[in-house]
Amino acid sequence: MAAAALALCAAALLVGARAQPLISSWPLDDSAGTAMRDTVGAHPGRYVNSPTLGAPGPAGTSRAAVFNVFNVNVSAPQYATVPHSSAFAALSAATIQAWINPSNVSGQQAFLSKDGRNMTNNAWTLYLNDGLVKLLYVTPSPSAARPSRRLVSVPHSTHHRRATYTLSGPVSIPSGSWTQVVVSCGPGGLNLFVGGALAARNSSVTNCLDLNTNDWVLGATTRGGSTQPDSPFSGSVADVAVASGQVTPAYMRALVACQRNTSDPLCALLVTTTTVTTTTSTTTTATTTTS
Repeated sequence: MAAAALALCAAALLVGARAQPLISSWPLDDSAGTAMRDTVGAHPGRYVNSPTLGAPGPAGTSRAAVFNVFNVNVSAPQYATVPHSSAFAALSAATIQAWINPSNVSGQQAFLSKDGRNMTNNAWTLYLNDGLVKLLYVTPSPSAARPSRRLVSVPHSTHHRRATYTLSGPVSIPSGSWTQVVVSCGPGGLNLFVGGALAARNSSVTNCLDLNTNDWVLGATTRGGSTQPDSPFSGSVADVAVASGQVTPAYMRALVACQRNTSDPLCALLVTTTTVTTTTSTTTTATTTTS
């Protein structure tokens, strides 16, 4: 790339970082071992039960981690985890990205979660349900009606009131192909983007990661009573990232790509792509429960 274009990318990265900083970026491009690096901040994770590393990623020479495709021990699902940090709990507005390539789309498969055993305090789970990308989000609520469905069972060791929201993509995503999934949460509402397009939105939910003290889990969910994470994902995951503020999927993609490599042509999008989440209205479902 020409020096002038490279300088533009670097400048765009700095402008974008000041306006919408990446808190963490886990490319999942590690070649071996159990350490999962964070290329932005001080929030590294670890791989559990030996997922396959160094697989082809969503673009160019990028790499990915493969969970539960070649795993012969179904009682010990493969996943990755990142400990909770106060840097995440401070986010009243955030954008979260994951690229997924499922090997199959059958059943319920959680690919990114920050939920925990009791699903309280703005906990959420991203998962596939027979190919549909869904977001389960739980906030405190004064109401007490029970939801009709749950991803997995929740132990009743504590009692509290909560509101449960489910956002769903309109069509199934294919297996064997990469799909970008983005969640934007905060004052601009709760938004689910699939493949760069707004899939579902709830403008009444303006909470985000604040109050959520659960660990991050990639490739599964910890929502349930078992000693192992549940509803494991079968396929490849790459470029998981968390940014402060609500931004579009194109901006998030550019921010992650430019952080990794300032010569990436996607850097130019940082000076041309809007940072305001769209307000198009789509359908969501909401229930409240006491558990």
